[in-house]
Amino acid sequence: DMKMYSSVNYSGERSLCIQGSRGCPYSCGFCYNEPFSSAVWRPFSIDKILKNVDILVNEYGAKTLYFVDDNIAVDPNRFLELLKKIRQKPYKVNLAFQGIRIDAFEKFSDETYTLLRESGVKSLDIGIETLNNRILKNVDKFLTRDQILKTLEKLEKQGWLGGLSAGIV
Repeated sequence: DMKMYSSVNYSGERSLCIQGSRGCPYSCGFCYNEPFSSAVWRPFSIDKILKNVDILVNEYGAKTLYFVDDNIAVDPNRFLELLKKIRQKPYKVNLAFQGIRIDAFEKFSDETYTLLRESGVKSLDIGIETLNNRILKNVDKFLTRDQILKTLEKLEKQGWLGGLSAGIV
């Protein structure tokens, strides 16, 4: 019974989880992915994801799909293609993304930022972890405070900071 496995979104509608990839190519020192998936990112085909989207929306009544990938936007062109194809569907479904590494946003085109809104994306959960350069280096995040702040400024200009969830230590 799918009712046992669904939750509700911010507006009280059915929300279901979906996955578009497994793993992550990065080796952050605090993350389970290094020992679990050997820092390998394994994307599902766009067609497989779209088939699952259709099933969750048409058969199970999902109004929001929450992508629970560890890092769905490793390949920004693939992420853009996914957004475009979901937008072309004959139905409307809201989207939320659990795992987008902050430096992925540096690689996003203006078209990707536009499609985030037009594709029904309501939430972006981004792992920032910390703004302390020493800690970023110690946990092998391979990011800097300046990089993170610059990306957050761009997200704010795009109107995303209101719908953004970030883990910061």
